[in-house]
Amino acid sequence: LGGPAVSGGQVDALAVHPAIADTVYAAVAPEGAYDTGPTTIYKTTDGADSWTPVYGPGHQVYALAAAGTNVYAGAFNPGGEGESIYASRDSGVTWTPVYTTYDRGVWLDISLHPADPDVAIIGGWQYHQAGEEHVQSGLVYKTEDGGLTWTPILTDTPTGAEGGIVSVLIHPTNP
Repeated sequence: LGGPAVSGGQVDALAVHPAIADTVYAAVAPEGAYDTGPTTIYKTTDGADSWTPVYGPGHQVYALAAAGTNVYAGAFNPGGEGESIYASRDSGVTWTPVYTTYDRGVWLDISLHPADPDVAIIGGWQYHQAGEEHVQSGLVYKTEDGGLTWTPILTDTPTGAEGGIVSVLIHPTNP
């Protein structure tokens, strides 16, 4: 089908647009860039015959979702690096870092509301301070404004273990 030409790289995330035929976004990391990136986000509008780079967030992206004119990307943050969720409200033309943390973590999956592309949830994990301990918690955050702000809706910190959310889903018929 063709695709972004990255020698030895890896595709870490795909987002097929649910309503615009032949439109797909791909997050591609270069060879040897395990967890550090930098990923390039590519877009095709011709069913994968050709791809155009649309964003290079500087981190490795593991989650992508698209609906309407919104595109969301969730990335790995190795700690002290800043941004880890990015949003585009114009089909990938411009991007904004919309969630920043200085703790190590990664966003692994994004799910969109079936009727409202401004509503999405994102899941992953993050190290953070909990009292006197530094723990790893599974997290789910939600946006209702097209990715401009994100609110935590679930934090899971197992006792004596490391938490993580690897998949999220907004129910398709009963959101």
